[in-house]
Amino acid sequence: MLLSNNTDIPTESINQELEKVHARRRRFFPLFPGSSIPAMLNDTPEKKFAKPLSSSMNIHGFRGFIKSIPLIGSLAVNLNRKKKAIFAPGLHWKVRIRLLPFIGGLAAWLYAIINLNKIRVDNEKKMSELQRIQEVSKNNIKDFQVFIEGSNTRLENIEALDIEKRMGAFVSDAQRNTEKLRESFEDLLGATQYATDNFKEKLDRVFEVIATNNIEYNQRIASLARQWRVLEISQRAGVDIVADNNVSYLKNSNPIELARMASFYMDFEDAFRGTRGDISERLKVYLPYFKNLNKKNGLSVLDIGCGRGEWLGVLAEYGINVTGIDLNISMVDTCKQYGFNVICDDAIAYLQQQPEGSLVAITGFHIIEHLTFEKLLALFDAALHALHPDGFVIFETPNPENISVGACNFYYDPTHQHPIVPAVAEFIARQRGFASTEILRLHPYPDSHRLNEDSETAKRINTLFYGPQDYAILAWKTNAN
Repeated sequence: MLLSNNTDIPTESINQELEKVHARRRRFFPLFPGSSIPAMLNDTPEKKFAKPLSSSMNIHGFRGFIKSIPLIGSLAVNLNRKKKAIFAPGLHWKVRIRLLPFIGGLAAWLYAIINLNKIRVDNEKKMSELQRIQEVSKNNIKDFQVFIEGSNTRLENIEALDIEKRMGAFVSDAQRNTEKLRESFEDLLGATQYATDNFKEKLDRVFEVIATNNIEYNQRIASLARQWRVLEISQRAGVDIVADNNVSYLKNSNPIELARMASFYMDFEDAFRGTRGDISERLKVYLPYFKNLNKKNGLSVLDIGCGRGEWLGVLAEYGINVTGIDLNISMVDTCKQYGFNVICDDAIAYLQQQPEGSLVAITGFHIIEHLTFEKLLALFDAALHALHPDGFVIFETPNPENISVGACNFYYDPTHQHPIVPAVAEFIARQRGFASTEILRLHPYPDSHRLNEDSETAKRINTLFYGPQDYAILAWKTNAN
């Protein structure tokens, strides 16, 4: 039996398998001696060497006797082996015949003679195939040799052409072509952008001209419509206005000329005064002075030169009783269309006819610069007469302290007489009997017009050229307010 120093090897199972193999060998090869392999493995060296000497003594039976006969024993063993080989399972019958002693060799020799012609034909076919393969191989070798020779020639040509110089020249040409292409593209892009900008500029000009023409046409149509309406009003109601108000200039005025002048100033204000919304917002700065007027029952405010009625609308919105007065029939008609209480009359004459103390406030925006000096004094006198003791006046006018206004903007209106300096306006109010006065400077230029410097020169320039464009003189009849 097998013995092992390694306990992990399953020696017992291995011995059992060896015993099975030995039993199978005895069954198929009975001529072999009947000693078991495990027994042989367990024999000592002395026993192993002693067995050959005593083997002839251990022969039992007929098989052992036959095997012990010289030559015959060997022949018997060989014949037994041949038999087992012939009857081995899975062999072809031709192979079994060839394994037969003597007969197998003779049968193979006869089979070869019978099939000699076939074998010869097969061999010829194989030789022909080999020759064809050899020819193809030779041709392939020739083609490969030609390819190698051509490759060597091309390599020699490439080396002779100085690849680096040619590649450098190629790269330089490519760079030059790329640069030219880029310059051409930039020129094309610039020309396209210029054409686009030029077309856009021309298109904007066309639209601007169209818009300007539309505005001009609309203004012209509105002016003609207004002239026609004023003329119609003048012809229909002129006599009544003159008779009711005893306005001397209306008595001596031609209705057509009166309509033309009224329409001109209406158009002028539309062009230079600003929109109704803008003027209304600017006039709201005076509302804090009127916060207590609605408590004085029976008293109202008179707005001289009410124009398009922006101030009338602001006061009416805050519940203040106000009346407008204007000499321009077109302006009066426009205000009446908005539902305001407006009369067409001379303001000075109207104030002189009012009971003393009947008005709580008198306003006039951009009015006093239209008056001569005599009429200016008469206006302050008439206002002082008509005002309530707690009443006051507000007269807004262009500010000549602003050089741009005093030298240029003031003369936009051809009906202006002369600018009035704030200190002079304040002096006139006090000199004509008002108890207290105040100057309210308004509407400076936007910061975008000013010099953005922290220097004395910049401050003076900003004050003289970009300071308040308007101011208001506020004068109270007594010191109550």
